[in-house]
Amino acid sequence: MNQVVLVGKVLEVSDYNSDELVSVIVGVEETNEYFTRLQKFQIFLWENLAEDFKAKLKEGMHIGVKGRLSDSNHLSDGKVTYHCNVIAEKVTLLEA
Repeated sequence: MNQVVLVGKVLEVSDYNSDELVSVIVGVEETNEYFTRLQKFQIFLWENLAEDFKAKLKEGMHIGVKGRLSDSNHLSDGKVTYHCNVIAEKVTLLEA
């Protein structure tokens, strides 16, 4: 099963001048007894989700995202870099 659920704060929104793709960086705070840190996740909204949320998503708002993990890699200067992103299936605005 490949499923992820995140709740966090929108840090950045990029629409790539496209109605079919929106990229959102969401910050999720992780806290335990030793430290607190902000983890950042890149979330891709495709097609209908991109169209529906392109104008609604603003930096600073809180959202919930349900989706799946997707990996990618690229070769640069002889080194392979790996990335893990989230492909959104459902987005919920948690603040008006």
